[in-house]
Amino acid sequence: MDTRSKIVKQSVWNPTTLKPVVSGYFDPLLALHVERLEALATELGPLTVVLLDPADAVLSTDARAAVVAGLTCVDTVLLSDGQPAPEARLQLELEDAVLRAGFLQHVVDRQG
Repeated sequence: MDTRSKIVKQSVWNPTTLKPVVSGYFDPLLALHVERLEALATELGPLTVVLLDPADAVLSTDARAAVVAGLTCVDTVLLSDGQPAPEARLQLELEDAVLRAGFLQHVVDRQG
């Protein structure tokens, strides 16, 4: 399945098709993110994910969008293009920062 059709710019997105909205960086997408998104989708239905850009991204926006769009629990991935983000039901940015820091520290520790 080609998931690129799930990725849209906010300026062309039709908000009348609003699904439950989740925002986050997903940089990188970790198993804990997937578990959290799947649980939320089980409760609320297919999700719209607003993909935010951290200041010091590990992965490009396109790479992160492709990975997040590949999740079956995600209906739409919105890319910021200067438009204000829609109101998110769950904002994962702070959680993302903690997960990312822990993941990067784990990589550094493993590489010694």
